[in-house]
Amino acid sequence: MDWTRWMAGLAALSGLLFLSGCGVIDNFVDDRGRDIVDDRGGGGQVVDSAPDPSPDLADASSADPERSRDAGAQAATALPKFGSVTQSSSSDGSGVTTDTASASFDGRHLRVTVDRRRGSSLRFDSATNAIDSADFDPATAGYSGRVYALVDPTDKGISTALVHTRWNDADPTDYLAGGYWIFIEADLGAPDLFTVGVGVFVDGPELTGTPTLPDRGTASYRGMATGLYAYVYGSGHARAATGSAEIGEYSATATLNADFAADTVSGCIGCTGGMTVSAIGTTAEGEEFESVYPSMPARMNLGPAAFDADGTFSNRDVGVEIDGRTIDRTSGAWGGRFSTVPDAAGAPRLVGGTAGAEWSESDGSQGVFVGTYFGTTR
Repeated sequence: MDWTRWMAGLAALSGLLFLSGCGVIDNFVDDRGRDIVDDRGGGGQVVDSAPDPSPDLADASSADPERSRDAGAQAATALPKFGSVTQSSSSDGSGVTTDTASASFDGRHLRVTVDRRRGSSLRFDSATNAIDSADFDPATAGYSGRVYALVDPTDKGISTALVHTRWNDADPTDYLAGGYWIFIEADLGAPDLFTVGVGVFVDGPELTGTPTLPDRGTASYRGMATGLYAYVYGSGHARAATGSAEIGEYSATATLNADFAADTVSGCIGCTGGMTVSAIGTTAEGEEFESVYPSMPARMNLGPAAFDADGTFSNRDVGVEIDGRTIDRTSGAWGGRFSTVPDAAGAPRLVGGTAGAEWSESDGSQGVFVGTYFGTTR
């Protein structure tokens, strides 16, 4: 493997996923002049590209497809760790995440640190590591939002992150940041021996501390969910040959319901409107393709999780449903915490967390969703 080209390819992948995260992928031409197709019909479309002498995006997106998907699956099935809410491919013997991600925001610059038990820390600073950024609407009155694509190459590999931040226009210290990271580490003397790590997090001042929770009543929450998507094709797809692999990003609406009398919270990602997925990948023969699913009929069902007095909750009750596909097996984990700021009715005004699932289908296909969500009361 050409490690220098591989690093450049992962930076290019970050740029493409940044576009998908902003929801701006339409019919456009990428930086090597190839069409990326947006199938407005909702079923998704894969486009084979012409042979390319330097398939950087393919190298970055697959990077050994099984290894990349496995890292995503490990993150999707690890229980989150609290402080902030962090869910990653590094976990202990009980299956609980060992990494800790934290974020700070001063109204201008976003900084993210991932403290890893197994390896050096990852650090991103929008002042020095952003390859692009764009505004987005956080759908909350009086708040602004910005998404950052961040890349940090080192002599041991490369790390990349896509992070959404929303903040109060009147007080930028009232912020919430969440997203995912991918890191690749390798011995440059033996570049084919490399490791892939994946993680997701959500952090902010109002998700720190112990909230005052009502002892009765309910609250409904609605907001956004984004994250990493990975898929390896089995034998039953017309869109791509067996063994083809793709990686990209999903976005969807998150809906949650809290029952304070029962001390439980449950929810769904994608039950309202499905998921938007943008991905790039390679066939088993090494040919590149891009695919966009404007409305994939997919959803992650988040089963009831009991919350503690400190406002945190987690469990492994996650199910994936995709209309038109037969899901044989699903495993996952999700969790989160309630805001310390009450709404007018006395319930926490916000809930945020992480969720993931990996699944297999009857034709041998395997997929992963792992990302973050937040919702405000409505």
